[in-house]
Amino acid sequence: MSSMVDLRARLAALAESQWGLLTTAQAATVGANTKQLQRLVEHGVLARLRYGVYRLAGVPESPAEPLRAEWLALEPARTVGDRIGDDVPFGIVSHRSAADLHRLGDLDADYIEFTVTARRGTRSPDVRFHRAVLTPGDWTLVDGLPVTTPARTIADLAATRTDGGHLASVVRDALLQGTSGDDIAAALRPYAHRYGAPVDNGSALVNHFIALAGVPESSLALSAPALEPVVAASLATNKALEQLLHGHSSAHLTASLVSGPSDAAVAAIRNQLAHSVPSEQITLLVRQALAPLVESGEWRDMMARLRTRIAHSLDPQQFTSPEAIEEATNMLLRTSISDALLDTTAAPTGSSSEAEK
Repeated sequence: MSSMVDLRARLAALAESQWGLLTTAQAATVGANTKQLQRLVEHGVLARLRYGVYRLAGVPESPAEPLRAEWLALEPARTVGDRIGDDVPFGIVSHRSAADLHRLGDLDADYIEFTVTARRGTRSPDVRFHRAVLTPGDWTLVDGLPVTTPARTIADLAATRTDGGHLASVVRDALLQGTSGDDIAAALRPYAHRYGAPVDNGSALVNHFIALAGVPESSLALSAPALEPVVAASLATNKALEQLLHGHSSAHLTASLVSGPSDAAVAAIRNQLAHSVPSEQITLLVRQALAPLVESGEWRDMMARLRTRIAHSLDPQQFTSPEAIEEATNMLLRTSISDALLDTTAAPTGSSSEAEK
């Protein structure tokens, strides 16, 4: 009995960094044979997902689980950590499967697609392989899986003659998520003529897809130089964030980083936020102008770093609970960014007395 308990512990340790999944080949490295795995399935300790791949009991099911299981089966003897350490792992999630993981467009991902460097066969009707040579810049990690980048995904979909309406929705969502319009244009350049654009003119095809999919002006600015005011707003926001990171932030943030806010300061901020609600029109315009920036990974990373710095500066004795600290942190962060943006982007209109008249 104890040996079976030890075996379960070893399997759990193996599956811990693999979404709770493991393969028969991996299990063999910790002393589990096929017969023992079958017994664990019968006792409800393991669930068999496909031939040679199992999930530990108690691990929540995931929509990505079939994809993860098929990817593990490509190199069943190697762990996830070993494989994603390669410059280009064998078996990159691509095409429609990649678009689905990136949440690009509204394509039907009825089967699982991988790009591999060598010929590969499968008995599964749900799996398709594409053979191509990828570079380290062609893939990224999404939920722990190696996936083609949005730009490479768009190129692959165009190469396989995805219809224009669906490809336009993929391009739209890639722009909204922060992929460069130039990168998308470069990816589409070889296929521009297939979709009615001039030969080798990827930019023209991007603009066509934008018109077809109905991208907001904030994303249109990424590929349409005519909308310079929106681009200028994004640049101003970048400058404001630079100031925040290098110590030239608003008074609220500076005070919080130096000594932490007083109860009165927190109360004042809470009161300000509760009673200063911008008009719907202003809110909409600001959101549209900043969408290309605030929906990017760089923005999220920067906000996480700033939030951590503010939280560490607060005096926990001044708050009644961790939730109260989090609330104060979020208020200070919002107020500081708002002040920095106003200081950076607002044009002077004269003296304070003139502005009041």
